[in-house]
Amino acid sequence: MTITHAYRFEMFALTLAAGFAIAGPPASVFAAENPEAIDSQPIADGTLSAKAGEIDDSERSPLPTNPLLLTIGDQLKITVFEAYGSGNGIEHPNGSALPTLIERPELSGEYVVQQDGLIVLPLIGAINTDGIALVDLPKAIERGFAAKRDGSIKASVQLVDRQPVYVTGDIAAPATVKHVPGMTVLQAAILAGAGHGAEQLDLQSRRIELAREEERLRQSTDRLGSLLAWDTVLKAERDGSVPKAPSALQAITTPEQADKLVDEVSRLRQLEREQKESERAGLDRSITAMQEELTLLHGRLAETQSWVGELEARVKKMQAVRQLGRMDNITYFAARNDLVVAKDRWEETKTSIVRLERDLTATRQSITQLQLDTVLKREKAIREGQEAIEQETITGATIGRLLQQAMAAPLPSSGSKRQSYRLMRRSPSGLKEFDADPMVELRPGDVLEILTAPATIGNTAVN
Repeated sequence: MTITHAYRFEMFALTLAAGFAIAGPPASVFAAENPEAIDSQPIADGTLSAKAGEIDDSERSPLPTNPLLLTIGDQLKITVFEAYGSGNGIEHPNGSALPTLIERPELSGEYVVQQDGLIVLPLIGAINTDGIALVDLPKAIERGFAAKRDGSIKASVQLVDRQPVYVTGDIAAPATVKHVPGMTVLQAAILAGAGHGAEQLDLQSRRIELAREEERLRQSTDRLGSLLAWDTVLKAERDGSVPKAPSALQAITTPEQADKLVDEVSRLRQLEREQKESERAGLDRSITAMQEELTLLHGRLAETQSWVGELEARVKKMQAVRQLGRMDNITYFAARNDLVVAKDRWEETKTSIVRLERDLTATRQSITQLQLDTVLKREKAIREGQEAIEQETITGATIGRLLQQAMAAPLPSSGSKRQSYRLMRRSPSGLKEFDADPMVELRPGDVLEILTAPATIGNTAVN
């Protein structure tokens, strides 16, 4: 450490000590140095020094009018610190040294209040949380540790999450409502959509469902109309006749709309035929060009063959003259070389003719395959279209019957209704079920059942 750093550290320590001497120790320091005072008064975080995992009513922290009580299912984040004396050597005016707090990670973590109301911490064991306030739990943890281990700890508890309130019964759909402190039965019922608006919600849901089914029926009818138009045009093309809108198509649309659908499909089909005809015309032009080239090659082959014959006769005569010694070798071998070149050209021409004839045959097969594919695809489209027509016909009939039944069903009554409430609540002793007043406060995890009955005047129901 340099002289400058040592000087700065010494000045910081003197300043910190002077501050403690003037203002006095903080609450955490006072708690560490005066453990006897903590048993009789609350400290800054509202907790008290505790005995083994339990809290006496006489020693509970002063609580507000409506304390936050722990319940089954609460998720808690617990942080535990252990105190060690003489941490930094700075003396307090009363002569004691400041303590050092070190977190105990093996004790810290998130815990859930179990079905029996207990939470279980390592090295401490089970702590009963049934009916106690959140601010009193740190005290129970500290007492539990002191009863089983040497040393003292400080605990901090945070509420991380709570279970919602579950609402069921006479509402449009079961719901979960986030629990807030002080929530009543009536508030949860309103948030879940109960009350006089439940019938309107049910009616609105039915209207939405009817509109959805009507849209499905309309889409099915449109698909069926398109399928019938395609079926008509494809069959007319196969039979060589003029397509006309069938009665089945006119039955689900108007005659004008049916004719319009058939005309649109006929135009699309005409474009497809023109495309196929363009492909066929291209193949025909290729065949014509190959035939003309083949004619030229045959002519060249005949010329080359005649040339080869002449050269062979010439070489044969020159060979006889050479044998008589009347011709030199240069002239003779030049003639033989011309003969070899002519034969090579003749072979190349024959190879070109064979290759061109093979290409010509393949092109003619492509034309045949194009015609065959057109017929096969048309027949396949007709068969698949008929199957799709049957499926859409069944779908439309089914949706139509469902719509008729839904429209024939009676709508919810708009008369006066009387609601009652029933609660199911978990406790360490088991599940409790009881009737509840609208102003009863709910706890996390409660199951609220809403019961609706016609309002009565005397012994007469009001509808």
